[in-house]
Amino acid sequence: MIKVAICDDDIQFIYKLEQSIFRFAEMKRIKVDVDGYTSGAEFIQKLQQSERYDLLFLDIELGDSSGIIVGNWIRSQIQYESMQIVFVSAKEMYAMQLFDLRPMNFLVKPIQQERVDYILDEYERLYQFQPHIIEIGKGRNSIRIEEHSVFYLQSLARKIQVVTANDTLCVYGKLSEVIPALNPHLFCVVHKSYVINLRYAESFQKDSVHMINGDDIPVSRSMKNNLDHAIMEKMRCGG
Repeated sequence: MIKVAICDDDIQFIYKLEQSIFRFAEMKRIKVDVDGYTSGAEFIQKLQQSERYDLLFLDIELGDSSGIIVGNWIRSQIQYESMQIVFVSAKEMYAMQLFDLRPMNFLVKPIQQERVDYILDEYERLYQFQPHIIEIGKGRNSIRIEEHSVFYLQSLARKIQVVTANDTLCVYGKLSEVIPALNPHLFCVVHKSYVINLRYAESFQKDSVHMINGDDIPVSRSMKNNLDHAIMEKMRCGG
């Protein structure tokens, strides 16, 4: 599933682009989830609440701000690189200003279905099917591993234990430094010492999660709501 955000102060444009995205999804038989935001402040607030997207269509001439300012905040302040940005404008004069924000593409208003299809095809080809590699640990001690292969991560003193189907690896590092790099649609913090991959959770108890490899992961009281929300989101998205 591709999770898409549209940030534009024109609600009619949001609706039109949303319909174009749904037409593409129906044609390709893929799942998409689209959220619309009419201001940069509203979108930033959502990101600050840990909402995450795969693809963002961002209007440059926002009513309350500038899409360039919002894009700079995304890349510089929270260093959110995995979300691909497509800038939207009725003008074609922003190329140099956008270069440092590493946009995936540019969409000129009024939109055409063929152009939207091209951008979404490009996203699928370049990003959707590439395994996401995460780096755990630092320097010579670090390991690089495909995110989807990780069952769960455990903090052990100054080390991180990485449990996969075939191995249990241990590297020096802090769990708090790894969490921002994880896909929030896959991983959930259930305890100060544990992060699980929901894909490999077999069953959920009141205070623990039973993983498909037989391990039982404790769920702290403070993280119970976080887990409940992640489970509901996973069910809503058909994951």
